Amino acid sequence: MHIKSFTRQGRRPTCNDIVTYHLGANERGQPRADDVAFAASRQANRTRTANSAQRGGIAWLGIGALACVLVFAVSAGRLPALVPAAYVLMSVIAYIAYVLDKRAAQNKQWRTQEKTLHVFSLICGWPGALLAQQKHRHKTSKRSFQITFWLTVFMNCGALAWLLSDSGAVVRSALNRLM
Repeated sequence: MHIKSFTRQGRRPTCNDIVTYHLGANERGQPRADDVAFAASRQANRTRTANSAQRGGIAWLGIGALACVLVFAVSAGRLPALVPAAYVLMSVIAYIAYVLDKRAAQNKQWRTQEKTLHVFSLICGWPGALLAQQKHRHKTSKRSFQITFWLTVFMNCGALAWLLSDSGAVVRSALNRLM
């Protein structure tokens, strides 16, 4: 096998490393190892992929629940259409910010500050941030980031619940006047 056959370039193999591979052929039809990976690395990837798929389903469930609440609240006259529009706009901005940050991380360039990503999540962008995290596998492993991210989601949902309550009527009427 050649070092270029490894799926993830990282450390070089050493004696007694266990690897997995697919049997392929070179240009002359001779056998060669393709898609080579350390055995432990491939197992970790399978586990990570399964966990990611499960979290992705939960993400869509949460975003779907939010969409239902927003549609119902707007149709019932409890919420101005400006609020769902804010969620869409901020979600697009958050998604783009995550994609750009992921690209910058891969290219070892200037990164977006974590607190900026959290602010986007807090001000209605968490659905886009959540989708970007799942689709691009960005910021999903860093525990401190995830804790803060979920705090911003719960704070945003709490603010939405307050806005829908009788206590939020003054703010709702002010938002209605803006439209």
